[in-house]
Amino acid sequence: MGAESGGEYLSPRDGDGHGSHTGGTAAGNHAVAASVGGIDFGTIAGVAPAAKIAAYKVCWSGPDPVSQDDDGCATSDLLSAIDQATADGVDVINFSIGGGAAQTTVSATEVAFLGAASAGIFVAASAGNSGPEASTLDNASPWITTVAASTIPSYEATATLGSGPAYAGGSITVPAAGVTGALVRGDLVAARRGTDPLLCGPDSLDPAKVAGAIVFCQRGVYDRVAKSAEVKRATVTLTPGNALGTTPPAPQVAGFSSRGPVLADGSDIIKPDVSAPGVAILAGGANAAGAPGTDQFLSGTSMSSPHVAGLAALYLGEKPADTPAEVKSAFMTTAYDTVTASGIAVTDPFVQGAGQVDPTTFFTPGLVYLNGESDWRSYIKGAGYTWEGDGGVASVDPSNLNLASIGIGLLTRPETITRTVTSTQAGSVDASVSGLAGIDVAVEPSTLTFGAAGETQSYTATFARTDAPVDTFATGSLDWTSGATVVHSPVAVKPATLEAPVAADVTGVAGSVDISVTTSIRWPTPPTWTSWSTG
Repeated sequence: MGAESGGEYLSPRDGDGHGSHTGGTAAGNHAVAASVGGIDFGTIAGVAPAAKIAAYKVCWSGPDPVSQDDDGCATSDLLSAIDQATADGVDVINFSIGGGAAQTTVSATEVAFLGAASAGIFVAASAGNSGPEASTLDNASPWITTVAASTIPSYEATATLGSGPAYAGGSITVPAAGVTGALVRGDLVAARRGTDPLLCGPDSLDPAKVAGAIVFCQRGVYDRVAKSAEVKRATVTLTPGNALGTTPPAPQVAGFSSRGPVLADGSDIIKPDVSAPGVAILAGGANAAGAPGTDQFLSGTSMSSPHVAGLAALYLGEKPADTPAEVKSAFMTTAYDTVTASGIAVTDPFVQGAGQVDPTTFFTPGLVYLNGESDWRSYIKGAGYTWEGDGGVASVDPSNLNLASIGIGLLTRPETITRTVTSTQAGSVDASVSGLAGIDVAVEPSTLTFGAAGETQSYTATFARTDAPVDTFATGSLDWTSGATVVHSPVAVKPATLEAPVAADVTGVAGSVDISVTTSIRWPTPPTWTSWSTG
């Protein structure tokens, strides 16, 4: 139970703070007083404060007590914890862990999550922090809900230069009375052996040089000659609040949030699924036994995933019989668009998924897209994986897995996709398609009528390229609308030119010739990980 070197504990106690923060975000107690750096931030609560937390330690941030190695998040520990949580009968799992761009949608951990989802457990997972580059997302399987990180209205301050210009920004440490001092650039007050001083990296600044000054930290490289004179001359006053009256629009997907498309297994699964708050999130931190609790602001998709996990706990508190697929569908189809820094709606599903999850509407989605264990195993088989004892499940084209999104990773000719929806209310809904420039879309039938909640109907959507660029995803949405109810599905289609087949030389061979090529991948075959990091 004691602390080891590096602040780690031989117990479920958190010595790092990451687990405390994510757990507190999902299910922290209501009305807990919070302070950071001696500043009072009032009271905070988790998303589902009445939920109970089961903590499973899978990451070790200090030397192993036996081998003295820092093993990070070992795959064997991850699998053991997922299986144990499933055996313990939890309702929701939060997985704020990632390891770079997904190499497969059926990695070892995702196979373990298949078992959890098959047992009725909703799984939320972080998308990763390798954005804004494309195809950097992890946790890509369709039976989990992968979450991008977005901004929320945050704590602001105003920097006013001595010469007059003022700039609004984010800060949690500016005192109420404000502060005035010399403005110095990080790389000009660097420690002798410091690294990344412009970024204000750890141990990069010389305390003697920054005493009494206000340090300017930024990404990128400055022209030292051009900026040095201004840095030496200027003073700056920092005051709390936004004196300019212009607040950045929210929610914006964070630049660090990993993006799709997922390159693995045909790119037929759109990820992320949804977005949720993940920038400057205030929640609990680590503390030793008997020591006062701590609080901290953290950013990352590690912070957005527990928001969705907590919302799933709230949802299941209201509808305990609903399956993971029902919860995921409700979150996706009722989500709304994130925005750019200019306030323009974002529609790219590889950035935001279906959009920002909306707890004010997800209890009344109108329609839900259902899928379960047999569907997921059929997807795995359709993606080209084989395994012993598959139970004889039929193969399904991954694009035809009954998700609340539609992805076609390779459109070489007109393709028809089938979806089945279950109503949550009586009435008629009408189909509409937006975006997808250069792609013709025909939805049949274009109107669905339900006499009561619980009824099921199917529709088809046929996609055909007209003049859309090849080898580039065309994105948009297919929505079903009834009055104020909108059932939203993101769509991504990648047209491609079908290459001519290679001719086989059978000169001189009498009779008929059968030529076949079979590719069989034994499943599950976990990839080799080079590193794991918390999201």
